[in-house]
Amino acid sequence: MLLAPPPAIVLQTQPQEKRVLAKIALTYLRTPALLELMSSPELASLLQEDGMPGKPLPLLRPARLDNILFSPADQTVITQGTPEAQEQFKALLRRLDVAPRSVLLTMRLVQEGKPESRPTISTFSNAKGWMTVGDTTDLQMVAVIPHLNRDGKTVAVAAKVNDEKWLVQTVKLGAEAKFVFPNNQTLFVTATLQ
Repeated sequence: MLLAPPPAIVLQTQPQEKRVLAKIALTYLRTPALLELMSSPELASLLQEDGMPGKPLPLLRPARLDNILFSPADQTVITQGTPEAQEQFKALLRRLDVAPRSVLLTMRLVQEGKPESRPTISTFSNAKGWMTVGDTTDLQMVAVIPHLNRDGKTVAVAAKVNDEKWLVQTVKLGAEAKFVFPNNQTLFVTATLQ
């Protein structure tokens, strides 16, 4: 009986994509604000420019961007990933890291059976503004992030009450955005430049 040699094992592997490190300095955007955007996927639509139908939402964390480290001490972001992912992330940061524009947010918080609240806050584009409304027995935390679009005429507004999910709408500056939350609360927000 002749013994046949065992079949050869051939291992085929895909070439690994090169991963690189990059340190990106932020000029205006604060790392805590960027961290808030990165940790809330529903905020991706905040960056969808009005008037660009069909354009995909920007990725807050591009595929193949493996690690992101925020350094508030020197206002930098350190990333590790493929060169393509690095470029996608840098393009996102170019949209966010712009000179701050002061925005006045006039709000109305309406909930059945409770008095209407009309807070006004001053914040900056891409910065979260928040306040508490109500009395000691029923405090409501309202958070709002305005994003002034490049057209200079529209603003995307993200809002949430307490621990609800972020809701996002794009409206003309000075127009009222209406947010309806599951807990029977309705928040009206008007954003104007200061």
